[in-house]
Amino acid sequence: MTDDKTKRAHSDAPDKIEIEIEHAGDGPLPTDPDPVLKDEDFSGETEAEDAPVSAETASPNQRIAELEDKLLRAAADFDNYKKRTARQFEEMANAATDRLMGEFLEIIDNFERAREHAGESVSLDSLLKGNELIHGQMVALLAKHNLEPIEALGKPFDPNLHEALFQVETDQHAEGIVAQELARGYRQGNRVLRHSRVAVSKGKINADTSKKP
Repeated sequence: MTDDKTKRAHSDAPDKIEIEIEHAGDGPLPTDPDPVLKDEDFSGETEAEDAPVSAETASPNQRIAELEDKLLRAAADFDNYKKRTARQFEEMANAATDRLMGEFLEIIDNFERAREHAGESVSLDSLLKGNELIHGQMVALLAKHNLEPIEALGKPFDPNLHEALFQVETDQHAEGIVAQELARGYRQGNRVLRHSRVAVSKGKINADTSKKP
């Protein structure tokens, strides 16, 4: 009799255990009172902070700072460009001047040779001929560099080419005509290097006004 009860007790036990387990599975899951936050929980926030600021999302102060930086860089680049260009033009001008002065030195050498021979027993014709040769060399040098004299005498006065120093009365030229050329002017192409210094005619001499009272 006792053995039968014991067998029934053992046979009923598994059913009770399964019921209790199933009942426990239907209840709410236990929660951790102090959960530990992991690094991946903050990954979104970190990426947002490290992401570069675009032009659309930048604040006005950030945009102003960027524009000021670009403006300063552009101003510095332009200043360097001006200095570099000025230095290049200066070097080109110096090179051109050096070539021209070198050619003038040859003419000065000829003048010095003429002065050395002036003390010797040479004829006046020889001195004049040497002077003409040196003058021709100078004129040829000016023509080589596209420099030519400005025609003034007997020409209508032109303030773009001539510089009037005074006026004269003359029967040889009408009023407004260059009567005298005091210093010859020169130009290079259309650019005037030196204006001709001239005296301009006032017209024919008036016999009545020329007499003293």
